[in-house]
Amino acid sequence: MNFRQRFLRFGLGLAIGCLIVYMMFPNHDWLGWLPGKQIMRQIQECKMHVTPHAQCRLECQGLSTTNFNDARYKGEVDFSSSDTKSTPKRYLLLHESTEYIILLTDSTVTLAEVKLPVKKECNCH
Repeated sequence: MNFRQRFLRFGLGLAIGCLIVYMMFPNHDWLGWLPGKQIMRQIQECKMHVTPHAQCRLECQGLSTTNFNDARYKGEVDFSSSDTKSTPKRYLLLHESTEYIILLTDSTVTLAEVKLPVKKECNCH
């Protein structure tokens, strides 16, 4: 048996094995180890806090904490605008054209700022 035959048999066995594993675990999150999914899972599982400034911005813009909860589960993290080296880590969470700046520690998610695409005057300090 030459190298080509061995390689083809190996490839066929590997493909069949992968197919069997995929069929045995159809609901497994195969890409759950990626950084975006890990951060989103941490954002969803940690206890939520809202700073007084963020609460004022939410109320001024006609939003509530339920909008932020929706963003926690349906939003996306913009890593290019986030600061992952600071302590606590600062992430930009995007959902329905609203930007949420959150501070993430090991056990808490703190909503620090809310930005809508339409600028509205708020007297929040």
